[in-house]
Amino acid sequence: MSVKELCTLYLNDMNAGLIMGKGGRPKKHSTIVTDTGRINRHIIPLLGSRRVRDLTKSDVNKLLKDVMA
Repeated sequence: MSVKELCTLYLNDMNAGLIMGKGGRPKKHSTIVTDTGRINRHIIPLLGSRRVRDLTKSDVNKLLKDVMA
C-alpha cells in the first residue's frame, strides 16, 4: 500500500467520523480541514508514491525538514 492510498483511507474515515479527536469524539470540522490540507499539501506530494512498509525514519525526517523550509 502506498502512502497516498493510506492517506486516502485515513481521510475517508476522518470525514465519516471514524477518527477520534480529543475526548474520544470525532474530529471537529476545522481540524478535518486543517488535516486534509496538510496531507494534500505536504505528505502526498513528498511521500505519496512510497510504499508504507518501505518508509524509513530518514524519509520522515526529510519530510519534516522540507515542510519547515
